[in-house]
Amino acid sequence: MAYFTCESAVPLTHIESGMLISSGGFQHINRKLDYYVLLLGREGTLYLTSENIQYEIKPHTYLLLQPGQEHFGYQVSQGPLSYYWIHFNTSRNQVKITNDYYPGKSGYCFPKWGIFPSSPRLDLLLHQLLDISSQKRSPNGDYAVSLLLLELSWAYQNASNFHCGSPQRQVFEISEWIRLHIHEPQTVSRIAMEFNYHPNYLSTLFKRVTGDTLLHYINRQKVSYSEELLLNTVLPIKQIALSSGFEDEKHFMKLFKQYKGVTPSQYRNSFCQVHLNHK
Repeated sequence: MAYFTCESAVPLTHIESGMLISSGGFQHINRKLDYYVLLLGREGTLYLTSENIQYEIKPHTYLLLQPGQEHFGYQVSQGPLSYYWIHFNTSRNQVKITNDYYPGKSGYCFPKWGIFPSSPRLDLLLHQLLDISSQKRSPNGDYAVSLLLLELSWAYQNASNFHCGSPQRQVFEISEWIRLHIHEPQTVSRIAMEFNYHPNYLSTLFKRVTGDTLLHYINRQKVSYSEELLLNTVLPIKQIALSSGFEDEKHFMKLFKQYKGVTPSQYRNSFCQVHLNHK
């Protein structure tokens, strides 16, 4: 497996980003660009060939293409298709493409092809980057794309540290359960019962591994999920509150303001510009 590794002391250079949306029948043109291209699947499947390897870019999978790497579609997409595309560059003497995994304390290191997590934080970073990209030549884009790739690196490195039965793995499984049931009312007692733990043990375990209380984590995840709905849907605030597991709209708005510093409506209006390709 080939890995992209790069020092992060100097930000990457953002060129342009956007989202391609197709109702069906899309096939990528033959291209060879002189900068990096990061493709992240959102809906449907993009069929792409690069270096004689055929890739299927599906939701939550990504592909990093190197400068000068020819790539083209080998099959027409079936049904709706959407994916993020990010163009960036970096100093060539800082980059290594290697078959060995060298995670650094302060740098980028992730496979050129892989799965990216279902993460409200990653979704937010993507929307921030696309919003900044629409402002043309904003220097904030360099830091936004750098933060996005650091998040990909962190997610991969964090997943590689898990092993069966470890406290980290236990907390990961609990976190995933919370994510999958985020639209439901959740309490420490309910989660403890689900995993056959004593509530006090569960709280202590979670605090030791994450440095955060379980209740605070639940609230943050609910707010993060509501961010995703605010950015990706036109649902009214009341419906978003219920879909995010809040009992009422007022509690949701109070907690959202507490965690994000702005109201849900203000937040929604902050990230409304995205470069879209309709094919």
